[in-house]
Amino acid sequence: MSRRAWNALGAAAVITWLFGIVAAYFWAHKPFDGAIVAGLGRTLAHVFVWLGVVWVATGFGRRVVGGWLGDEDALARTILAAGVGLGLLSLFVLGLGSVGMLRAPLSGG
Repeated sequence: MSRRAWNALGAAAVITWLFGIVAAYFWAHKPFDGAIVAGLGRTLAHVFVWLGVVWVATGFGRRVVGGWLGDEDALARTILAAGVGLGLLSLFVLGLGSVGMLRAPLSGG
C-alpha cells in the first residue's frame, strides 16, 4: 500500500475512533432530547465551517508558496501550505478589522 493510502487510512481510523468515543459517551449517560440534538448539529456545522476555512487557506498557501516547497514530501508541503495560508488569512482579517470593515454579521456574532 502506498504512503498516501496509509495516511488516509490512519485519518479514517482516528475519525472513526473519535465518533465511537462520543457515541459511547452519549449512549452511557443520558437519552437524547431536542436541545442535545440541536447542540450536536451546531457543533457539527462549526466543524464543517472550520474544515472549509482550513481547506481554503491550504489552497491559498499552496498557491503562494507552491514553488518554494517543491522538494518537500506531500504531507510536509500540505502542512506548511496550511500554516502559511492560515497566517495570510489572519492578516487579511486583521486588515479588515483595522479599517472597520469587519462587522458582526460577517463574523458570526
